[in-house]
Amino acid sequence: MWSRTRGRAMSQRTLKPNGSNKDKNLAQRSVTGHEGQKEELYRLINEGARLLAQRNAREAALILERAYRMDPDNVEVKINLGGAYILLGRFQDAVPLLEEAARQAPDNAMVWTNLAAAYLGHLEHASPEQQEAAIEAFKRALRADPKAPHVDYNLGLIYLQRGELTTALAHFQRAYELNPADKDAAYYINVIKAKLAGTQDTPPTESEEEGSDASS
Repeated sequence: MWSRTRGRAMSQRTLKPNGSNKDKNLAQRSVTGHEGQKEELYRLINEGARLLAQRNAREAALILERAYRMDPDNVEVKINLGGAYILLGRFQDAVPLLEEAARQAPDNAMVWTNLAAAYLGHLEHASPEQQEAAIEAFKRALRADPKAPHVDYNLGLIYLQRGELTTALAHFQRAYELNPADKDAAYYINVIKAKLAGTQDTPPTESEEEGSDASS
């Protein structure tokens, strides 16, 4: 639920999104009130999800905030609204919403994926504590769904940022196994293998990555 574009420079590396959540069963479990209210809630959730898919997080947040006021216990609303806040860089607003959702739906991989993104914030500025919290949440996502989209890739980015190349490589390889069309994962696999072969135990710098691009 956050920016998908791969940035080659360390300061531009960004996580991949898990998409918006449109699970009507989650909405039905917590909706109370008249049928008309339920239908309006579903309409708002679907509209918010559509806007998120279009990367229009600002409008999506406005729509989903209306849905949240209608049903503050709705897990699906919290997942999507938290995702909109993440895209807007409002990580501190996203965390409590998604922590509540995680308590309500601990087996929902998307809850943990979005919560990880909220804990992490901007990867290049994340503290070791933020990284650890994000790693744990991503691992919870994998326990809920070992094939959760983009989770291994995102873990690879965090470990790469930490300079833990072997662990990063394992996650990028897993991401590529799950999705052989993932050119980003393939790129980082090659970068890390080259680093390990050169016995340099540090992440690639911007100039080194540009050089790698030029030689490819």
